[in-house]
Order: sequence, then structure tokens, then C-alpha cells
Amino acid sequence: MAVEVPYGEYQRSRKLAAHQKILESRAAFAKAGVSAGEVYRESRKELERAR
Repeated sequence: MAVEVPYGEYQRSRKLAAHQKILESRAAFAKAGVSAGEVYRESRKELERAR
């Protein structure tokens, strides 16, 4: 089954879905007690080690 929607609505839907994923990730990090800064620093370290 397919549904045709105007392109503007499609874009809005995609943005809302992306925003929802961000909020879910944020909640997961908060529940784990991890800050965005900690994630950034650790990911940067991993990238530098991979070089």
C-alpha cells in the first residue's frame, strides 16, 4: 500500500521522526548518567586511536 503526500508534509514528517530519535537518545544517555560532553570526549579519543 502506498500513500501520496505533498513533499512539504514528507519533509516535516522526516524532521519530526529525526527529532524523536534525538529525544530518545537523550533520554537513554540521561538514564545511564552519561553527559554529551563525556560521549564527545570518548568518541574523539576512539577516532584519534584509529588513525
